[in-house]
Amino acid sequence: MIFQWTNNAIIFAVENVYKEIQPVKNFENKTNEFLKYCENLPTKFNTPGMNIEDWKKLLKEDFDGAYKQLKIETDYEIKAVWVLASFKFQKLLDSILYLLNKGDYYSSIVLIRTLTEVSCFSNYHLKKMKPLVDRMNDNYNNYDEYIKTHIELEPYFKLANRGTRIPVLLDHPDAGEAKSILYAIDFISQRKEYSSIRKDYDLLCDFVHPNVMSNKIFSVITNIYSKKKGKFFPDYKIQNISGEADEFYKDIPNEYQAVMLLTYFGMIIGVLIKNMNLMKETIEEFKEVEVKQVEKPLFYKIFERLDDKSKY
Repeated sequence: MIFQWTNNAIIFAVENVYKEIQPVKNFENKTNEFLKYCENLPTKFNTPGMNIEDWKKLLKEDFDGAYKQLKIETDYEIKAVWVLASFKFQKLLDSILYLLNKGDYYSSIVLIRTLTEVSCFSNYHLKKMKPLVDRMNDNYNNYDEYIKTHIELEPYFKLANRGTRIPVLLDHPDAGEAKSILYAIDFISQRKEYSSIRKDYDLLCDFVHPNVMSNKIFSVITNIYSKKKGKFFPDYKIQNISGEADEFYKDIPNEYQAVMLLTYFGMIIGVLIKNMNLMKETIEEFKEVEVKQVEKPLFYKIFERLDDKSKY
């Protein structure tokens, strides 16, 4: 898939209003680089699970086999976070780009908020898992510490891959109780390159919820005040155009689209770029992360030897 702008209002805005703004000017190239990167990502994912009772039986018969299974399942739980996030991200991005070219800015912004949740959520949970994975690997020959750390890791698996707020689903022992997404958004905002993402998210929420921005996006300014300058809000990358927004349309007429785009187009481009960067960083950082298999503890080896001697 090669992406390019086909929406005349956006083409006009990029070529005339944003022609000196590099992120906007280079957005097509940036997006195509990301789409090309996605072509090498997994398109299918299987989780080789074993129920706890079968695993306990295996442990009695084959310690190494049981903990090989634990390693496999742990690696897949980690991989599931970024693989499933990449599935969602690609579907959302494809839809967002299509809707922007179609001129459906409201629907595209609603999906951009979801895109932000997906990228922040996956990065947050993998960042929280990584120190625990490192500790497991540092203690692969220390059975007690290895198992203790794995127990600490499990709640992140549950929340990242099986989180829910639906009571009937929470009854399942492998489910995690979902929280507000803001803990992940705020976590990502602590990083310099993503420091504005909480403000971006708050603004996106105002478009998604039945608030003023979700109404304003259907309005057109029919009378611009030529003597009053509009105000630009750099933190949010939105422009307030001085004038009377006194007409509302389900579909904004073409002659008004270029003017109305000035209100929020910079915000749209900025948030999309940040999300593509974050999703790629997440995948690159965690795609090779695996746990080591724990070594058989000394007490287990002693019991095995005693058991072998008892057979003779």
